[in-house]
Amino acid sequence: MYATTGSIFDQTVEKFRNKEAIVEEKTGTRLTFAQWQDEVHRAANALLKAGVKKGDRVSTYLFNTLELATVYFACGKIGALINPINFRLKSQEIHYILEDAEPKVVIFEEALTIPIEQISQDFPQTLFWYVGEEAPPFSQSYKDVVNSCSNDLIDIPVEETDAYAIMYTSGTTGRPKGVLHRHRDMAEQSLICTSVMGLTPNDIGLVTAPMFHCAELHCCFLPRVQAGAKNIIVHQFQPQTVLEVIEREKVTSFFAAPTMWNMLLQHGVDDYDT
Repeated sequence: MYATTGSIFDQTVEKFRNKEAIVEEKTGTRLTFAQWQDEVHRAANALLKAGVKKGDRVSTYLFNTLELATVYFACGKIGALINPINFRLKSQEIHYILEDAEPKVVIFEEALTIPIEQISQDFPQTLFWYVGEEAPPFSQSYKDVVNSCSNDLIDIPVEETDAYAIMYTSGTTGRPKGVLHRHRDMAEQSLICTSVMGLTPNDIGLVTAPMFHCAELHCCFLPRVQAGAKNIIVHQFQPQTVLEVIEREKVTSFFAAPTMWNMLLQHGVDDYDT
């Protein structure tokens, strides 16, 4: 029985070290499980160096990116709680979540800079890490802080009963509520999803639904990692991009909401080898 998200990742790496694990369509980055583990360990060490301790929160305000996937497991391995924020939220809504979650670090990307910049001065104790080429004055470069760290990670005890993530509800009837998930919850759900979907190491999964949402993150992305399958990350859902990636990468499965499926059909799915 896998007990934590970190142990799920490590045991998969042990089995499939040299197998391609993750591909980021936007940048063309391709990593084996062993290479990805190095990135996870560097990110974990960067968080530790920044003062993140077991039980602290790390917020991400990102589209689907390799950085989000990496920090997800980095947090799991050091006992920090990942808090993926909906990239559609505006500055006032983000402000409420940051006030409530009190993250030590917020990781954001170039396309989402404006909402973060508008509220950053209200969180002087929070570190802001920027995914992009030139970090704004109020932030640090994610690439710089992570690449300056070692890929040798000290062993930090994380229990299956520890909280692993804080995911906020949509807040349709009031303020969003922070829902805590435990490592055991995710390990058990991942096992179920892996079994129900019949995932194998030969599967190639497409990550195109938002990773801030449980449907993609917990029900698809994590089970594919557990199965030793490959994940292809698409930055944002665009019908043509998705169909081109399916054809080029020989994708075997992916999750999409009904509106997304309809958009693919309207775009002319029969013109592509799916």
